[in-house]
Amino acid sequence: MKLDDKLMQNAIVRINELQIEVKKQAQNIQGAEQYVEKQLKLYKEDKALRRKFDALQKDAEKIANDFFKHHSQAINSIKLSESHTK
Repeated sequence: MKLDDKLMQNAIVRINELQIEVKKQAQNIQGAEQYVEKQLKLYKEDKALRRKFDALQKDAEKIANDFFKHHSQAINSIKLSESHTK
């Protein structure tokens, strides 16, 4: 399933609306507003960390792919020499 930009923008707008509504409702309960603010802050931090983790995974994959791409001939010759010694 491929999501288009318009659908994603609508989802982001709706999420923002819901966050505003939750903040408004939280004002009616003592301590709830601070709780909601802290939870939203944690959510944003979590989201940022997940993006960083995904970027690190992509970097690691690229490094591995580049290594094997450039050294595949040497690796294959090692595999061939190991098979001859058995």
